[in-house]
Amino acid sequence: MISRRVFASGAVGATIASGLFTGCRPCFSPFPPKHEPAHKRGPRTFTIQAKVPPSHFRALRALLDDPQHNPFQSDAHGIHYARFFTAGHDTLYFMVIYDSYWDAVRFLGKNAAGVDAVFGHCSGYPAAGAADAEALDAYLRAHLLCVELFYRAYDNSQTELRDALVLRDHFNRFLRAADGVSEAELRALYADFVHDPYLVNHDKSTVNDMPRAMTAANQDIRLTPILSPDRVGPFTLLARIKDGQLGKLKRLMQLGTFATIDLGIRPLKNLPTLHFARVSVIDDTYMLFASVYDGDFIQYVEDFGTRIADEIDKIFGKLVGYPLGGSRDIIAFKAFLRARQIKTNAFGGAYLDRSLLQIKSSVALSKELYHFTRFIGPDDRRMPSKLRHFLSENQLLLS
Repeated sequence: MISRRVFASGAVGATIASGLFTGCRPCFSPFPPKHEPAHKRGPRTFTIQAKVPPSHFRALRALLDDPQHNPFQSDAHGIHYARFFTAGHDTLYFMVIYDSYWDAVRFLGKNAAGVDAVFGHCSGYPAAGAADAEALDAYLRAHLLCVELFYRAYDNSQTELRDALVLRDHFNRFLRAADGVSEAELRALYADFVHDPYLVNHDKSTVNDMPRAMTAANQDIRLTPILSPDRVGPFTLLARIKDGQLGKLKRLMQLGTFATIDLGIRPLKNLPTLHFARVSVIDDTYMLFASVYDGDFIQYVEDFGTRIADEIDKIFGKLVGYPLGGSRDIIAFKAFLRARQIKTNAFGGAYLDRSLLQIKSSVALSKELYHFTRFIGPDDRRMPSKLRHFLSENQLLLS
């Protein structure tokens, strides 16, 4: 029961009250509302839970453990990250983060050869495989696992993110070329840069009537599998829920998703390495946690314990074996996570070589550059001084 004092406690009370009176959704929907407000738009996710007959499980594990097998070989337009992994001795999971559900269906269809080799070991998989979009859609919907909590660090589409990352690279290249040149040469270089096609996609209210540029996100890409622990990587955990804690855990997760998606609040925004996180409950007994994070696992764990310890303890504290000292006890917390970690067999992403900081900085820089170049042209007599001022004001976005 929530006390009157909690209801009266400002923004926190308003958030909880809003969640209760609007009805927190039991699952994060993989399908956005038809008339979704702009502030709620952003990447979505689903998790597929498929059963594997005992006679197929060993062959499936061998396939997923084969470093030469990459199921993601073709066009990944609209896909941020995807992964396969197994649990127990009879279950395959597939997780994907995407802009549109149909982007995910098309992605699987275009990767039918690699995807069918994996899903073909599962019960009930369509005989025609992923190339049959209608049958695949039916299979996916029938095997959706409820995502109780979904956190995303950014609301941008894959198109916007890839364009912003490329634009940041182009701007840095312009700065290197402009270092030490004459004013006339600077103006010529700047004249070329202001016509960069990646500048046109960052103010939608202004460019809706402009022709679409041939952007990076329009080009076919592949979800590159992770090759180095120093790059963006996955973490997956499966842990038993304490007796009597299931209801409390689900309510906490539903409120967390409501705050993140509906209200735009970022409860985990203090984590500088966490791109996405998802939580599901398996058979009312286990909690399945999956995240995408930057680089070093030790730093990732320490960020939990030093930056968002209270939030982590509220969720993970409902699990069997959680340290008495919580996530602030870094050694015990790390041991808890490692003991319950599940190997992610296949993982790919659209920007595995870019940190969360680089992504966010690129998005912010692209918006600043768009407005700057609209008002300051190559022939503007103030251009050199204004450019120096712009660099001074936005230095953190370039580092």
